[in-house]
Amino acid sequence: MQTIYYFKKDVRIVTGYYYNIILNGLKLNGNKVCEIEFHNSPEVNKLPKDTYFLITSFDTFVYLFFKGFRNIIYWYQGIVPEEDFLRTGSKLRRLAFSLAEKFSLKKVKFPICVSKYQVEFYEKKYHLNLKHAFVMPCFNSEFNRDNFYISDKYEHNVFCYAGGIQAYQGFNLILDTYKEIEEKYPNTFLKIYTFDLEKAKKIIKTYDIKNFSVESVPQSEVDDVLARCKFGFLIRDNNMINQVATPTKLANYLGNGVVPIFTDTIKAYADIAKEYKHLYCFGDTDKDIVIDKALHDVIAPDDLEKEYRNVMDKFFNPHKYSEQLSKYFENM
Repeated sequence: MQTIYYFKKDVRIVTGYYYNIILNGLKLNGNKVCEIEFHNSPEVNKLPKDTYFLITSFDTFVYLFFKGFRNIIYWYQGIVPEEDFLRTGSKLRRLAFSLAEKFSLKKVKFPICVSKYQVEFYEKKYHLNLKHAFVMPCFNSEFNRDNFYISDKYEHNVFCYAGGIQAYQGFNLILDTYKEIEEKYPNTFLKIYTFDLEKAKKIIKTYDIKNFSVESVPQSEVDDVLARCKFGFLIRDNNMINQVATPTKLANYLGNGVVPIFTDTIKAYADIAKEYKHLYCFGDTDKDIVIDKALHDVIAPDDLEKEYRNVMDKFFNPHKYSEQLSKYFENM
């Protein structure tokens, strides 16, 4: 039995659910988990060098590694060098992050990635063999059966999006798509849930969208507001960051009976969509066809619940992943 340490700063509202799945996997093997405030807390220096840590950032990895710790579980949430370059445009920062990322991937004993495409990207970019990596998509929501049976939910074409409005989250692409829908289908409505209220309203007005609302709700109420909508958008640019990502929004939608309309740029989710009827995934050439089909399909709540429960059980099941992780950590 081992004691695995993790850091409080890494367990935020959005990431806490995912972290707990990993921690539960560790505990299923009889391991003990212990929280420390920060990676540079004095308590860390008192621990034996064979101590295990669960981490999720380069600065934590570098600090621990050069303190002599080698037993590290690292959750790679995304491809940081590319994400940072998109945000800052700094080639120097991209190089520095790439060197740190490659070094960590070569040294970390238990890498956890969010998609097989992220693993393949690392292998190709850094010429590494990462067959030992564990893959688990990002999700932080449960299956809410009652939200499939809200009165008249599937009779009205209400679209929604909950999240930030930064460029990388595809907010403008969502507005482009909804504008096209509204012009073709007047009896539609768009609900936006974001903390950037005024900025979102200003952007939406430039699209001359007629039927919309913008609200801010706490994280604890997101499921409730999503549950009143028929469709949910998850639309991203076609770049490597999105190709390897697994945004939590898909599971948020499915768990609340919201029919997702999303782009095939998210490759892991495009793969899932091939297996199911009511996952509306489109590419550059079939966008209009897919969206028209979504709007014309008759949805039976019983059938949708069965289908989405199957998706959640197969791809977003916390208990399944905790059990798989317990096996992954057996040789710790």
